[in-house]
Amino acid sequence: MKAGDRLWKLRLWLEAFRQNCLKVTPEEVNSIDEMMVPYKGLTSGIKQYMRGKPHAWGFKIWARTGVCGILHDFDIYQVNVSKCQSELGLSGDVVLKLTSTLQMGNNYKIFADNFFTSTGLIKKLLERDIHYTGTVRSGRLPGSIMVCELVSDVATSVTLL
Repeated sequence: MKAGDRLWKLRLWLEAFRQNCLKVTPEEVNSIDEMMVPYKGLTSGIKQYMRGKPHAWGFKIWARTGVCGILHDFDIYQVNVSKCQSELGLSGDVVLKLTSTLQMGNNYKIFADNFFTSTGLIKKLLERDIHYTGTVRSGRLPGSIMVCELVSDVATSVTLL
């Protein structure tokens, strides 16, 4: 049991389920995003509230899915369990973890929203021959690494191939 693992009672089952998801041959085009599993109980220390979601209360799961909607990899978000983050932050670490099971040289393409997108993440993925397309927040593009000029503060799509 990993220290602070709030899912330790389910860990064996979750890992077995994840391994079965990883057995499915990944599609060339993948999407990474969060999803909510509805839960309104009082006993969970990992329950989240996400305004604007169809089910605002529940468990947040980071997921990598294919174009057909098949789940290929996932990780359940546990609030403040993992404080050791890289320079990419939580969002970059999530993408790197969910793409770590993809083999190099298979022309994989990842699509994600502006929560995940940063130039540091794109560089790390390109080192592994994984292409990335995502919307971007202007605050995640440092001036010295600017890859394009944003038209406005509204999220703009950036593709690096």
